[in-house]
Amino acid sequence: MAIVKLAVPIAIASLLSAAPAFATGTIHCETSVRDGPEIYLVVGRGAAGSVTQMHLSGSAGQFTTGNGPTAPVISQTWLDRQELKVDVIDHNAEFHVARLIGRRAGENRYRATLRYRGRTYPMICAFED
Repeated sequence: MAIVKLAVPIAIASLLSAAPAFATGTIHCETSVRDGPEIYLVVGRGAAGSVTQMHLSGSAGQFTTGNGPTAPVISQTWLDRQELKVDVIDHNAEFHVARLIGRRAGENRYRATLRYRGRTYPMICAFED
């Protein structure tokens, strides 16, 4: 019985240590609208990049997706060389909290719009190194 109790943690540790390393990056989005929101997106890089977290702050409020039991969550994302899309919903999946949609506007940049709290903001989003 003691061997079984020891084998399970060892097996879990070996699986976790064998997991591939994922490179992440950040996309920073800002607007020219006074007191408008600012966004940081955590992005997994690789063949199929994806947005894994959004932090939005500004005078209209702030949130970080997945940060707490009632925090908003990312419902859908799309990230490729031409488009950037992120949909954020409330934790009960009852309504959209924010929607960011952008098109490529140069090397590592997107021109986007953000819908948040009944307003639409023009945004410029760029990869940070």
